[in-house]
Amino acid sequence: MKATATMVLFPELQSENDTIASQLLLLPQNITKNPCENDRTCNKDSVNINVVWLDSTSHSHFYRSMPKTVQILRDIKESGSLNVFSYNLMQSLKGGTYVNTVAFTSGKIFSRSYLQSKKRGIGNLFNLFQNGGYHVSMIDDLCWTWSAANCACGIPTFMGVKTQSWISEVVLGKRVTIPELWGNFSKELKLRGLNDIGASLANCEIMKANGITDPFFTGKSKVAICYNGLYQTDYLMSSLELLQSQLNRANRPHFSYLDINLGHESTGRRIQTLDVSLAKFMSFLGRQNNTLTFMFGDHGNKYGTFVQKSKESKIEMAHPVLFVLASNDVATKLGRDWMRALDINQNRLVNILDLRQTVLSLAPNVDVESFPINAKYDNHPNGLFHPISRKRSCDSMGIAPEAGKCICYQGRVLQRVSNQTGVVVLANFALGELNNKIQEQFLAANGNESSGFGNCRYLIGSWITNVQQTVSQNITITEMDIHIPAGTGAPQSEDVFSVTIQVGSNIPALSTNIKLVHHERISTYAVYDDCRDVGVDGDLCVCSATPTLQSWHIDPPTIFGYISTVINLTRYLYIYERRTPHGLNLETSCDSADKTFEVVMRITSKVNVGYSKKYPLTFKVKHGTIFFIDVFYQLNPKLNWDVKYDVDFKQL
Repeated sequence: MKATATMVLFPELQSENDTIASQLLLLPQNITKNPCENDRTCNKDSVNINVVWLDSTSHSHFYRSMPKTVQILRDIKESGSLNVFSYNLMQSLKGGTYVNTVAFTSGKIFSRSYLQSKKRGIGNLFNLFQNGGYHVSMIDDLCWTWSAANCACGIPTFMGVKTQSWISEVVLGKRVTIPELWGNFSKELKLRGLNDIGASLANCEIMKANGITDPFFTGKSKVAICYNGLYQTDYLMSSLELLQSQLNRANRPHFSYLDINLGHESTGRRIQTLDVSLAKFMSFLGRQNNTLTFMFGDHGNKYGTFVQKSKESKIEMAHPVLFVLASNDVATKLGRDWMRALDINQNRLVNILDLRQTVLSLAPNVDVESFPINAKYDNHPNGLFHPISRKRSCDSMGIAPEAGKCICYQGRVLQRVSNQTGVVVLANFALGELNNKIQEQFLAANGNESSGFGNCRYLIGSWITNVQQTVSQNITITEMDIHIPAGTGAPQSEDVFSVTIQVGSNIPALSTNIKLVHHERISTYAVYDDCRDVGVDGDLCVCSATPTLQSWHIDPPTIFGYISTVINLTRYLYIYERRTPHGLNLETSCDSADKTFEVVMRITSKVNVGYSKKYPLTFKVKHGTIFFIDVFYQLNPKLNWDVKYDVDFKQL
């Protein structure tokens, strides 16, 4: 296998002490012709496939940010040179690129934390096409030697655990040379079914010239990423055109995967720098035969002022862009039924697993019926090539409430909710669960002698915005943004967490029926990478210059406008009651350097309240920790509520 079908060269003009100028040249390599070119039956059913993945790009943001590309697509459709389908109801299953990438390539949905802990690479999608005689390429806009603790992105993600560890050794300055790294890396490329990575090899030099290591996040990103007067994506698109032109002349079927991360930043404007080169590439595709293109986002943008202040942004996060482009000869190959399905599904609720099944249907020598279909997500083996039911909903796709947002509220009642209602109780519950998670991760990574919080502080909620609820049968899903004062050194004044809480169950008599089903960091968190505690997830951490106070019973903080009443159980053990008109929040702490207590809490009486735990509840309170216990919330807002409890404890 060749390392790349497009040679990347950086000729330099140097003075005695420094480089004066350098240039990036993309040179074609010799691609051998299809060995069975003279056999008219060889590869006669093969369709060249383009996958254009636009990270963090919603349906609406694509149309408002890419006018030249949109116009080219309209012109191509009107000219009849390509069949262009624009999908109005693409629903994101998950909010992270890593999760969606694995879903698309493997057909499986995992949580981001699970994927990172297991360091899973991609599935076998590329291998299926390579084994069928396709030339498979992947081009992205990341440096191939880049690795970060909070992001498993681009080509390094596709390689999985081995390459990640090799890259880490280079980044951390261990004794691994670039030639050694490349030797291992190229083996992994072959193992994963990739023939080349094209101009991706130029990204490290381009990032270096821009003084950055990656294109992500406000703290490290630029308005534009350029090299010698051209945008980085100009080079990537040009290299892909060059590669595909060569492959077409050689009659080699090809599968190209292009991954662009420009949308992953807080201004919402940088993706505009892609418009000209993407429009040019779409125009190129309009002149190609035997080509099928899937251009889509994994989710909308999750960062910046628009996301923090606009309710519409929450829908956009779950509503990525999706286009399918088919040349006329491909339309003939697919047949009337499949083309009709592509047309019908433009106004049906679709997801990324539908896309995977669509692509699988085109793989040579593959029986899509033999691949397991996840019934939870309501997918057909042929994906978009089969008409999707107009009755399909988020519930039938299994994405409520775990994804947190739904663009199609069929079967549910959507209602706006005032902050003056019981949502403050739910916000307290979500905040408590997040704080417990931070503390658990810190203690697990830093040993039993540690106190509950390190640099990643105890989160104190200041206010709530963008509250909405959806009601389906006996279940109410509440979505809201929780605002936290920003940490030390952050460019923003506050950090924002989007949370989704489920209240109710299919068992109406059940009282333990509240849970945090989804949380997502809206504000950028890479700014805390340098101070973040080992073991604490980046999307949970807000760093403080001073550690979280262990003796906060002396001066408990005000949270969402309410202050706790402190109940002193012993000299070291405290209970905190934070009452609101609609419920009660309970926490506990141990103000000791070496003591641990076991606590048993019982409910002695309750009227019109729900809660999340099972009682009697037994838990341990370790020295220096602050532990969220539970919330008791008013079930019927028209009726009075009350709860009483007692506590037993002993020192361990």
